[in-house]
Amino acid sequence: MLFTLGLSDLAAVRVHNLRVFPVKSETRRDIDEVIANVQRLMNTAPPLWLRRVMRDANGNRLALDDQSI
Repeated sequence: MLFTLGLSDLAAVRVHNLRVFPVKSETRRDIDEVIANVQRLMNTAPPLWLRRVMRDANGNRLALDDQSI
């Protein structure tokens, strides 16, 4: 994941092609807030791109300790 305040669409595509998910933000946020938000997403209702990362080749959800990209 790459958190950024500004990224053009072309740059976002290039980053995504490197298997890094760009997350654009409208305002600057404290890192503690960003981490808490990601943790909440992982445990409650992850977006599609995060669900894909959190699954193995068979589609089973990985334990958080076993996840790798």
